[in-house]
Amino acid sequence: MNALNSHSTIGFISDLHLAEEQPERIALFLRFLEKYSSQLDQLYILGDLFEVWLGDDLTSAPIKSVIDALKQASNLLPINIIHGNRDFLMGTQFEKLSGCKIVDEPLIINLEREAALLMHGDLLCIDDHDYMEMRKTLRTPTWIDSFLNKSCSERLSIAKELRQKSQMAIQNKNIEIMDANSAEVLKYMEQHHVELLIHGHTHRTAIHHHTLSTGQKVKRYVLDEWHDDHGQLLISDKNGLHFKTVY
Repeated sequence: MNALNSHSTIGFISDLHLAEEQPERIALFLRFLEKYSSQLDQLYILGDLFEVWLGDDLTSAPIKSVIDALKQASNLLPINIIHGNRDFLMGTQFEKLSGCKIVDEPLIINLEREAALLMHGDLLCIDDHDYMEMRKTLRTPTWIDSFLNKSCSERLSIAKELRQKSQMAIQNKNIEIMDANSAEVLKYMEQHHVELLIHGHTHRTAIHHHTLSTGQKVKRYVLDEWHDDHGQLLISDKNGLHFKTVY
């Protein structure tokens, strides 16, 4: 468990989906880093920082500006990143260039008043059987090594094909099966003995109240996706947990 100093101010963001085709969102994130690097003691990015990541060797100029800004910010505060379903190929070279630390999920940290479980959130969406099967395949070392050893053009082609298939599948799915499964939420919280879960992925920002099998009341904070003109930041400080809009 990661122990944080008493009265630390910790920030949580998720699902920024940064891409060179969205300069406004990149500019928003750069403004965020410039402003909050001096206001936070630690930052956690809970997955899908980028819309797509096809390897540490494939970065455009706009994305390079994000990496440079992360490096500058990481000189002021620790920045920890959990892989999302879009950017799970970020690796050691990204860590070196950005100054960020990629951490495994689920991750348990100590906040002001309680232990918190941090996840991207896709592992909770077990009702989406097709996605879970695909996730299992794409996260194997064999698939990752094979993909990263392909040429840039091959990787781009494969990513485009996978994205098209994903978009078509989503159109035919009941939106409810793409949300977190409540029983799976409770399983993770009970397994890790926490009263608080923070995740993104579903883009359904809310504060959920659950009851464990012991009768204990627990909370789940779901982070929203970022947009071109605003983003969402969850802050943990001496006053507890509270959402803040980033402009």
